[in-house]
Amino acid sequence: MAGDVAVATGVEAGTHRAGATIAAGLVVGLMTAINALAVAGLVFHDATPLGLRAGISAMLLGAAAAAVVMAFASGYAGLIASPMTTTAVGYVIIATLPDRVPGFPLDPALRAQMAVVLCGAVSLVSGVAFTLMGRFRLGSLARFLPYPVISGFNAGAGWLFLIGGVALTNAHSVGVPKMVDLEDPATFAQAAACVALAAAMVVATRVAVGRAWAWTVMPVLLVCGIGGFHLLRAGLGYDISYAVAHGWLLGPFPEGHIWEAPTAAAVTQMPWGSLARGSGALVSIILVGATTLLMGATGLEIEMRTSLDVNREMWAGGLANIAAGLAGGVIAGHAVGSTELADRMGGRHRAVGIVTGLVCASLLVLGTGVLNVIPRFAVGAMLVSIGAQRLIGRIWTERGQLPWHERGAVFLVLLAVVTFGYVQGVAAGLALTLVIFAWNYRRIPVVRSMASGQTIRSSVVRPHAEQQELARHGGTVRLCRLQGYLFFLNATGLLRPMQEPGVRFVILDFAGVTGLDTSACLILRRMAQLAEDQRVALWLTDLPPVVAKVLDRQDLPVAYPPGTPRFAYADEALQHAEDVLLAEAGLGAAAPPVALSDLMTETLKRPVTDAMLAPYLERVTLEEGGVMMRKNDPADAMYYIEEGTVSARIERADGTSMRVRTTTAGTIVGELGMFVGGRRTASVVAEGPCVAQRISSDAIARMERDDPHLANLFHRFLTTLLADKLADNSRMFEQMRA
Repeated sequence: MAGDVAVATGVEAGTHRAGATIAAGLVVGLMTAINALAVAGLVFHDATPLGLRAGISAMLLGAAAAAVVMAFASGYAGLIASPMTTTAVGYVIIATLPDRVPGFPLDPALRAQMAVVLCGAVSLVSGVAFTLMGRFRLGSLARFLPYPVISGFNAGAGWLFLIGGVALTNAHSVGVPKMVDLEDPATFAQAAACVALAAAMVVATRVAVGRAWAWTVMPVLLVCGIGGFHLLRAGLGYDISYAVAHGWLLGPFPEGHIWEAPTAAAVTQMPWGSLARGSGALVSIILVGATTLLMGATGLEIEMRTSLDVNREMWAGGLANIAAGLAGGVIAGHAVGSTELADRMGGRHRAVGIVTGLVCASLLVLGTGVLNVIPRFAVGAMLVSIGAQRLIGRIWTERGQLPWHERGAVFLVLLAVVTFGYVQGVAAGLALTLVIFAWNYRRIPVVRSMASGQTIRSSVVRPHAEQQELARHGGTVRLCRLQGYLFFLNATGLLRPMQEPGVRFVILDFAGVTGLDTSACLILRRMAQLAEDQRVALWLTDLPPVVAKVLDRQDLPVAYPPGTPRFAYADEALQHAEDVLLAEAGLGAAAPPVALSDLMTETLKRPVTDAMLAPYLERVTLEEGGVMMRKNDPADAMYYIEEGTVSARIERADGTSMRVRTTTAGTIVGELGMFVGGRRTASVVAEGPCVAQRISSDAIARMERDDPHLANLFHRFLTTLLADKLADNSRMFEQMRA
C-alpha cells in the first residue's frame, strides 16, 4: 500500500514537472520568438519583402539554435537564451553594408540576402571570440565588476523591460505612450489592460512561490487575458480585422510558412575584400556582446541565487553564437528575465531551453499566424511584470542593505542605462565606483604602524646594559610599516616620521605595499631631500619587485643621504641603527669583553670568580662562518658569547639560509635547547671572529654535585637571562603582529 502511494506521488510529481517544463518553454519560447521578430524588423526594416522574409527566417532559426545549444552547454539548468538587443545597432550597420559599399550586385533581393549572410558571419566570428575568452578564462574579469554596477545594470534592464512592455501596447507611435496618445481610448485601454494584467502576474507569482501549482500561474493568466479580450471583442461585435486595424493585436506578420534561406549566390558573389567599413561595427558588436554576456551571467547568479563559472558561461555563449551565426542570426545570450519567469513557473530544467528553441523553429514551418491573434497588452504585461520585479528588487528591496554611496552608484547606472544604453551605463557605474573606492581607500592609513627604537628592536639578542641604553636613546629611531597601494590621495602620510623632532633614523618597511604611483614617488623624493637637509638616515627596505621596479624607473635610491648603507630588510636597518647608538655610548662592539664571572657578579650582586667557574667551562674559538651548533645535533650544551657575534640560521627549500636571531657578546645561546633536551632546531654560525665559553649538561651536573652554592647562583643567573629573553621574545611577537 505504501509502495503504491509512493509510486503515485512520484508519478504526480513527475507530471507536475513535465507540465511546468512544457508550459514554461511555451511561454518563454513565445517571448523569445517575439524578441527575434522585433530584432529582425529593426535590422532589416529597409529590406524587400523577400529579404525581410529571409531576415526573419535567420533570426528565428538563429534564436532556436542558440536556445538549444545554451540549454545543453550552460552551467545553469533552465537557462533561456535570447537575441541580444544591445548589439542591434551594430547589426543595423552590418546589414546596410550592401547598400553603402561598392561592389555588391544590383539585385536588391540578393543584396538583402547578403545582409543576412553578413549578420550571420559577424555572429559566427563573435561566437569564436567568446569561446576563446572562455577557454583562456578571460570571463573571470566579470568578477571584478562591483556589485552596484551589476545591481544597477539589472535595475536598468528591469526598467527597459517595463517601458518596453508598455511601449508594445502603443501601435500608433514609437516608444512609451505619451499623454496625447492616451487621449485615444484604444491606446489608453491597452496601456491600462497591460498594467492591470502585469500587476496580477506580479501578485499571483509572489503568492504561488513554492506551491506545486506555481507553474500554472503565468499560462492561466495569459489564457485569461487573451481569451477575455477575444470574448469581449466578440461580444462588442468587432472582428479580427477591426482589432488589427486599431493596433490591439501583434503583427501583421507574413502568412503561411516563412522559411526563406539565402541562396548560394549570396555567399559566392559577396565582395568579401570590400568589407573593411564594417570592421568597426564588428569590433563594437564583439565588445558589447561580451560585456552583455558577462553581465547576464553575473545578473543570473544574483536573480537565481546561484553560483556560475563565468568562463564556462562565456564558452557556452560562444558555442551558442557559433550555431546562431551558422543559421544567420544575431548574437544571443543569457535572458535573465525569461529564465527568471521560467523558474517561477517551475521550469528549472534544460528541457525548457529546448522547448523554447522548438517554439522558435516551429514558426518557420507553421507560420506566424498564431501570433496575429495575440493581444499586444498580453505580451507587454509579461515584460512589465518581469521588469517591475527586477526593478523593485534592486531599488526597493535593497534600499536598507547598501550604504548611501553604493545606492547612488546603483541609481547612476540605472539612469545611464535608461538614458544612454547598457554599455554606457556599465561604464558610468565603473567610473563612479572607482572614484568611490579611491576616496574610501585614501582613509586607510598608508603607515600601518610607526614605532620608535624605544619600543621596537631588531632580532639581535643584546646584554641587559645595551638594552637599557637603547631604551634611553632609541627614540631617535622610527620604523614605519607601510601597507596597501601608495597613490596621490594617501602618500602624504609618508612624511609623518620626518616631521617629528629628534629623529635620526627613519626606516620604511615596504613589505605590505602592493604598488605606488608617480605622486608617491614625488613624496619619497621630498623625504630624501628632508633627510639630507636634516641629516637623517632614511632607508627603504623589504621592497617588493613591483615597487623596486618603479623606484628604479624613477631613479630613486633606497638609502639617504648618499653614502648611507643600504639594507634589504628592516631588521638589518634596525640593527645598524642600534649599533650606531651603542657605539656612541661605548657599548656594543666598542665595549671591552666581559667575562662570565663578571657578568654573573653584576647581575646577581654576589661575588663570582673565574676560579669558581673554570672547572666547568670549555673555551671555544671560531673564525667567521664557523659553526657553533648544527641543526639536528644533540642539544647537550650552552655557550656564553665572550667576544664576537653569532646568528641562528635555518635552511630554506632552495638551499639558502635565513637569519632568525643574532646574539652578541655578553649573552648566552643554546640554554633552552639544553634544558629541554632533544636536538637543535637551527644552526648557529659565527658572524666574525668569536670567543665563547661552552657549558655542557655534564658540567652543570658536576657543578650541582660538587658546588651546590655555585650551581644555585648559576641557575638564578640563567633565570634572569631567560626572563629578559622571554620579554624580548614577547616584544618581537608584538612587533610582528603590529
